[in-house]
Amino acid sequence: MKPAIAVEAKGEIEFLPEIKELLLNETNITFQKDNMFIYLNADDADYAKEILTAAELFEELHQVILTNNGILGPYFEDFGIQLLDDCYCLFKADLLYFSFTAGNPNDIQMAKYQVEEHLVFETIHNETALFFLETHNKELIQNIAKAYKTVLSFTIDK
Repeated sequence: MKPAIAVEAKGEIEFLPEIKELLLNETNITFQKDNMFIYLNADDADYAKEILTAAELFEELHQVILTNNGILGPYFEDFGIQLLDDCYCLFKADLLYFSFTAGNPNDIQMAKYQVEEHLVFETIHNETALFFLETHNKELIQNIAKAYKTVLSFTIDK
Protein backbone atom coordinates (compact mmCIF):
# COMPACT_ATOMS: atom_id res chain seq x y z
CA MET A 1 0.00 0.00 0.00
CA LYS A 2 1.24 3.44 -0.94
CA PRO A 3 -0.13 6.88 -0.11
CA ALA A 4 -0.75 9.05 -3.17
CA ILE A 5 -2.58 12.17 -4.29
CA ALA A 6 -5.34 12.14 -6.90
CA VAL A 7 -5.97 15.36 -8.78
CA GLU A 8 -9.48 15.36 -10.19
CA ALA A 9 -10.21 17.42 -13.28
CA LYS A 10 -13.63 18.52 -14.45
CA GLY A 11 -15.20 16.23 -17.05
CA GLU A 12 -14.67 18.89 -19.72
CA ILE A 13 -10.99 17.89 -19.86
CA GLU A 14 -12.05 15.15 -22.28
CA PHE A 15 -12.70 17.88 -24.87
CA LEU A 16 -9.30 19.53 -24.32
CA PRO A 17 -6.62 16.97 -25.22
CA GLU A 18 -3.93 19.66 -25.15
CA ILE A 19 -4.40 20.03 -21.37
CA LYS A 20 -4.07 16.28 -20.87
CA GLU A 21 -0.96 16.36 -23.05
CA LEU A 22 0.47 19.21 -20.95
CA LEU A 23 -0.10 17.20 -17.75
CA LEU A 24 1.52 14.14 -19.32
CA ASN A 25 4.56 16.14 -20.43
CA GLU A 26 5.02 18.36 -17.37
CA THR A 27 4.19 16.07 -14.46
CA ASN A 28 5.11 12.55 -13.42
CA ILE A 29 1.71 10.85 -13.49
CA THR A 30 1.71 7.46 -11.75
CA PHE A 31 -1.77 6.53 -13.02
CA GLN A 32 -4.46 8.23 -15.02
CA LYS A 33 -8.05 7.05 -15.19
CA ASP A 34 -10.60 9.20 -17.00
CA ASN A 35 -10.37 12.65 -15.40
CA MET A 36 -8.34 11.48 -12.37
CA PHE A 37 -4.56 12.01 -12.34
CA ILE A 38 -2.72 10.15 -9.59
CA TYR A 39 0.69 11.12 -8.23
CA LEU A 40 3.11 9.71 -5.67
CA ASN A 41 4.90 13.08 -5.46
CA ALA A 42 3.13 16.06 -3.84
CA ASP A 43 5.05 18.58 -5.99
CA ASP A 44 3.76 16.96 -9.17
CA ALA A 45 0.21 16.92 -7.79
CA ASP A 46 0.47 20.61 -6.84
CA TYR A 47 1.74 21.50 -10.31
CA ALA A 48 -1.07 19.51 -11.94
CA LYS A 49 -3.53 21.41 -9.75
CA GLU A 50 -1.97 24.72 -10.90
CA ILE A 51 -2.27 23.71 -14.57
CA LEU A 52 -5.88 22.62 -14.17
CA THR A 53 -6.79 25.72 -12.15
CA ALA A 54 -5.30 27.99 -14.83
CA ALA A 55 -7.38 26.14 -17.43
CA GLU A 56 -10.46 26.35 -15.14
CA LEU A 57 -10.60 22.55 -15.07
CA PHE A 58 -9.57 21.78 -11.47
CA GLU A 59 -12.24 19.87 -9.53
CA GLU A 60 -10.74 18.43 -6.33
CA LEU A 61 -7.64 17.04 -4.63
CA HIS A 62 -7.93 13.63 -2.92
CA GLN A 63 -5.65 11.79 -0.51
CA VAL A 64 -5.67 8.19 -1.70
CA ILE A 65 -4.15 4.79 -1.05
CA LEU A 66 -2.82 2.68 -3.91
CA THR A 67 -2.92 -1.04 -3.28
CA ASN A 68 -2.54 -4.27 -5.20
CA ASN A 69 -4.58 -7.41 -4.99
CA GLY A 70 -7.74 -7.26 -3.00
CA ILE A 71 -11.40 -8.04 -2.81
CA LEU A 72 -13.90 -5.42 -3.91
CA GLY A 73 -16.82 -5.01 -1.59
CA PRO A 74 -20.34 -3.92 -2.51
CA TYR A 75 -19.45 -0.26 -1.83
CA PHE A 76 -16.13 -0.15 -3.71
CA GLU A 77 -17.34 1.98 -6.62
CA ASP A 78 -18.38 4.75 -4.21
CA PHE A 79 -14.90 5.00 -2.65
CA GLY A 80 -12.40 3.59 -5.10
CA ILE A 81 -11.20 3.19 -8.65
CA GLN A 82 -9.79 0.10 -10.28
CA LEU A 83 -6.68 1.28 -12.14
CA LEU A 84 -5.39 -2.04 -13.49
CA ASP A 85 -6.46 -5.67 -13.12
CA ASP A 86 -4.66 -5.87 -9.76
CA CYS A 87 -4.22 -2.20 -8.78
CA TYR A 88 -6.75 -0.11 -6.88
CA CYS A 89 -7.06 3.48 -5.69
CA LEU A 90 -9.02 4.09 -2.46
CA PHE A 91 -10.17 7.56 -1.32
CA LYS A 92 -9.03 7.93 2.29
CA ALA A 93 -11.26 10.82 3.41
CA ASP A 94 -14.39 8.74 4.00
CA LEU A 95 -12.82 5.39 4.89
CA LEU A 96 -11.67 3.68 8.02
CA TYR A 97 -9.53 0.61 7.89
CA PHE A 98 -8.85 -2.03 10.48
CA SER A 99 -7.84 -5.58 11.14
CA PHE A 100 -8.92 -8.22 13.63
CA THR A 101 -6.05 -8.70 16.06
CA ALA A 102 -7.36 -11.16 18.64
CA GLY A 103 -10.13 -13.60 19.28
CA ASN A 104 -11.15 -17.17 18.64
CA PRO A 105 -10.54 -17.94 14.92
CA ASN A 106 -14.14 -19.10 14.43
CA ASP A 107 -15.48 -15.93 16.06
CA ILE A 108 -13.18 -13.79 13.91
CA GLN A 109 -14.48 -15.57 10.81
CA MET A 110 -18.09 -14.96 11.83
CA ALA A 111 -17.32 -11.28 12.47
CA LYS A 112 -15.71 -11.06 9.01
CA TYR A 113 -18.90 -12.41 7.45
CA GLN A 114 -20.82 -9.58 9.14
CA VAL A 115 -18.26 -7.00 7.97
CA GLU A 116 -18.52 -8.19 4.34
CA GLU A 117 -22.03 -6.71 4.10
CA HIS A 118 -20.53 -3.23 4.56
CA LEU A 119 -17.19 -3.77 2.83
CA VAL A 120 -15.57 -1.28 0.49
CA PHE A 121 -12.33 -3.24 0.04
CA GLU A 122 -10.25 -5.99 1.66
CA THR A 123 -6.56 -6.60 1.16
CA ILE A 124 -3.60 -8.22 2.87
CA HIS A 125 -1.06 -5.85 4.42
CA ASN A 126 1.94 -7.13 6.41
CA GLU A 127 0.41 -10.61 6.31
CA THR A 128 -2.80 -9.36 7.96
CA ALA A 129 -6.26 -8.97 6.44
CA LEU A 130 -7.11 -5.26 6.29
CA PHE A 131 -10.73 -4.17 5.85
CA PHE A 132 -11.87 -0.80 4.46
CA LEU A 133 -15.33 0.51 5.33
CA GLU A 134 -17.14 3.84 5.36
CA THR A 135 -16.21 5.94 8.40
CA HIS A 136 -19.81 6.16 9.58
CA ASN A 137 -19.72 2.38 10.19
CA LYS A 138 -17.14 2.62 12.99
CA GLU A 139 -19.62 2.07 15.83
CA LEU A 140 -21.27 -0.79 13.92
CA ILE A 141 -17.91 -2.51 13.41
CA GLN A 142 -17.02 -2.04 17.07
CA ASN A 143 -20.35 -3.62 18.05
CA ILE A 144 -19.75 -6.57 15.70
CA ALA A 145 -16.31 -7.10 17.24
CA LYS A 146 -17.79 -6.92 20.73
CA ALA A 147 -20.60 -9.35 19.88
CA TYR A 148 -18.09 -11.91 18.60
CA LYS A 149 -15.55 -11.21 21.39
CA THR A 150 -12.87 -10.15 18.93
CA VAL A 151 -10.39 -7.29 19.08
CA LEU A 152 -9.96 -4.67 16.35
CA SER A 153 -7.00 -2.51 15.50
CA PHE A 154 -7.84 0.63 13.53
CA THR A 155 -5.17 1.99 11.23
CA ILE A 156 -4.75 5.74 11.51
CA ASP A 157 -2.46 7.52 9.06
CA LYS A 158 -4.56 10.43 7.92
